[in-house]
Amino acid sequence: MRWEHIAAVVLWERRLRHSRLLYLGLARHSVTTALSGWGDEPSIEKQWPRAHLPLPPMEVSAHVNGWRLDEARLADVVARFAPPGVRVIDTRGK
Repeated sequence: MRWEHIAAVVLWERRLRHSRLLYLGLARHSVTTALSGWGDEPSIEKQWPRAHLPLPPMEVSAHVNGWRLDEARLADVVARFAPPGVRVIDTRGK
């Protein structure tokens, strides 16, 4: 996906009975066509438990499982390479 299509990088979690699953999502400015290559991860609209928090349309997300997300490095990459206005939104625990 090209940077100009990304509105925000979103960290969100899906709560299960005894655990929390971390997801990394890309919020797009508009969702007009389906994207391929991201597997069958649930979209944030289908899983989003906090509907009171406004988010841009998002259909692209990846489960952070079996690898560690370096959040500081992610923030640095977004600040360095993304167009102005794109930011990392952390919705966990909100």
